[in-house]
Amino acid sequence: MSRHCSVSLSAESLPLSSSLSSSSTTNNVTGITLKIALDQNGGVAEQADTESVRFTCPGSLDMVHRLRRDSGAVLVGRGTVERDDCSLLVRRGVLCDKQPLRVILDPTLSLLLDRLNNKGVPYQVFEDGYPTVIYHHRVDDVDLASLNLTENTHLVCLDDPNNITAENHNTRPGRFLSPRAVVHHLKEQLQVDHIMVEGGPKTALYFLQEKLIDRAIVVKAPIAFKDPYPSGITAQTLTDAGLVLLGTVPSGVDTMEYWSRLDMPWPSGDDVIASWP
Repeated sequence: MSRHCSVSLSAESLPLSSSLSSSSTTNNVTGITLKIALDQNGGVAEQADTESVRFTCPGSLDMVHRLRRDSGAVLVGRGTVERDDCSLLVRRGVLCDKQPLRVILDPTLSLLLDRLNNKGVPYQVFEDGYPTVIYHHRVDDVDLASLNLTENTHLVCLDDPNNITAENHNTRPGRFLSPRAVVHHLKEQLQVDHIMVEGGPKTALYFLQEKLIDRAIVVKAPIAFKDPYPSGITAQTLTDAGLVLLGTVPSGVDTMEYWSRLDMPWPSGDDVIASWP
């Protein structure tokens, strides 16, 4: 694969190219959908595990890939890539016209710097040839050309005082990216109509706290981690974000909770919430 030197682009100057166009979606789905999987105590993983372990049933995994198919972009935080080395592509036999755009929030470009310094694995989102956008802050003393990016990896620098509010600064120490600024750029500059927020729990909480989530699918598996990594996401968290529970549906041995804003109909277009995705 050919490589080129890349410069960090501002939110206003990222070129709209065919390589960055979002995937086509079915059912005319719009807005932002959160998907998260939890154990019986609200945990997302076993803290002692050094690698990601799938703990939901095959039917729930199939649902995730159908949801990716119906999304223009799949968004995760840096930690999800670091822990899972995820592809974020549509797989498991689910047909799609085009893969969704992968979106990674990495304020300090740590994933790419680890890759450059041979400290991390060659994450597949940077190597498989599918488009990926990384949102970040300005990183001093880093020659971006040295990152040796593939032509399908694009950087978007979101250094703007408006991205840091007093509320966010108090709840999120250190440098962080404004979910609202990221969503605005994806919608206005890249014409992404439907964003899937897939992880991790901190990223999900940031979007919920800013009341950006339009609907959520919470998968609950019938297991209990011995030492769980807590998600911080409860029924109250979802309610505080402006969502209401529409119903609960079994998925194999798992249970799926469907949450939505009252003013947004479920994308299935009927009264059977489980018919989408």
